[in-house]
Amino acid sequence: MLVLAVFIVYLFVRLMDVIMLLYLSFIVALFLSIFVDFFNKRLKVPRVVGVIVALLVIIGMITALVALVLPTFLYQGEQLLSNLPKYLSDLETHTRALALKYSVLDPMFGPGKALEPTNLLDKINVGISGLFQKGMGLFVSGVGGLIGIIAMLMIAVYIVIKPTEHYEGMLKLCPKSRREKARKLLERIGNTIRHWMVGRALAMLLIMVISTIGFFIAGVKFALFLGILNGILCFIPLIGPLLGLIGPVLVSLIDSPIKVIWVLIIFIIVQITETYFFTPLVMKKQVDLPPVITIAAVIGMGSLLGLLGLILAIPTVAIAMIILKETYLKKMEEV
Repeated sequence: MLVLAVFIVYLFVRLMDVIMLLYLSFIVALFLSIFVDFFNKRLKVPRVVGVIVALLVIIGMITALVALVLPTFLYQGEQLLSNLPKYLSDLETHTRALALKYSVLDPMFGPGKALEPTNLLDKINVGISGLFQKGMGLFVSGVGGLIGIIAMLMIAVYIVIKPTEHYEGMLKLCPKSRREKARKLLERIGNTIRHWMVGRALAMLLIMVISTIGFFIAGVKFALFLGILNGILCFIPLIGPLLGLIGPVLVSLIDSPIKVIWVLIIFIIVQITETYFFTPLVMKKQVDLPPVITIAAVIGMGSLLGLLGLILAIPTVAIAMIILKETYLKKMEEV
């Protein structure tokens, strides 16, 4: 039994890329099923046609968004990147002047110290590069990445077209007497992940709009670029909002330090709006996730799988909590 357990763990580690591919395919399939189920149940469209329509709708929405926003987004992004060396140089000059004037700040902002802008940016770049490199496996670059993406989409499409067959196949792994409970468990997991996806998409859109308008009113340069980037980064739990804060703070510090206060106020307004008003309203049907477990999962999965781990941490914890509540915790209540 010990040898078998070690062998299973070894296989799991060796096949991690394939397991991640299947897991991502399952998540993508749940996302596509939101559209396909609507077309199938409400409009009585066959699932195969529904998948084609869903893909066309998604591609159309992305194309429209790209056509409307992408030119300005790219222009402002290019301008920001081209001015970044100057911004860093100016910021370094300011921080060094402060360190010379106030000796207490020298250990933090002095030349070569931890919080000196250049050193800090280098550390952030190393951290972000590490996140992107970890856990990518089949999605690295070139032919391998393209094959991985195509395989993921094909598996997801097959699952969406014939969901019953795949569910029944999974249910056959359970004893016959418990298959009905397992079916309800799978349905609840699917519904929870769908609600989470819709909620995150709407939250990202809300954050983009509020951030862009707020930066524009506050007179922050590259408002559209920074607002959209802030919304995209907020998809990554916990770390994303903080990463989205770096750009606006850096630009504001160089342009006019008073604007940093406005940027922080906008950040607080966005977080309060999302956390206390938007999330409870949109995500009522989600499973409650304890903050400590959520933070531990984000850090743990981020360390193991990098960016993919950060993205998949919340749905993974949600699935684990549903299974735990429906199996072990229910039995404990009955004892």
